[in-house]
Amino acid sequence: MGDDLLRAERDARRFLGRQRQRLVARIGVQGLRPAQDGGQCLQGEITRPVDLDTIPLYVRAGAIVPTGPVKQYTAEAVDGPLEILVFPGTDGSHLRYEDDGASFRYRSGEWMGIRMAWNDRRQTLTLRLAPGSKMLPPARREIVVKSSAASKQAVFDGHPLEVALR
Repeated sequence: MGDDLLRAERDARRFLGRQRQRLVARIGVQGLRPAQDGGQCLQGEITRPVDLDTIPLYVRAGAIVPTGPVKQYTAEAVDGPLEILVFPGTDGSHLRYEDDGASFRYRSGEWMGIRMAWNDRRQTLTLRLAPGSKMLPPARREIVVKSSAASKQAVFDGHPLEVALR
């Protein structure tokens, strides 16, 4: 699932006596963290029991994962902030791309790219417009930057923004 997320494959076994289900996730990892809690960095092979409703998801150290608010369609207006999840452990970067989702105007420059860069030593996330892009409405974007250790709110308006999470 991209460069930063890993969905673990599962082996299913059914124990007929009590109709219990046991799934075991086995993956070889290098510098991954459990996505659910941003826990400690993992190395080697992971074997862990999971229930049928769980899909083990791991995130690469240094990953920047924008989430929400949920949209049902591209033109839907949303009033919640953009959440940006940062998984410390090493430096990382991400480009968030947006356009109107309905036309070819991106070809004539009607698109917005937000370049995000995580500096692990300084525990800061820097946001800036990507070269060749411009700020699209709304002109001020509320964001919440989260890691396992901290959470900060800020507003991105197209000018470079640095959010410290220490």
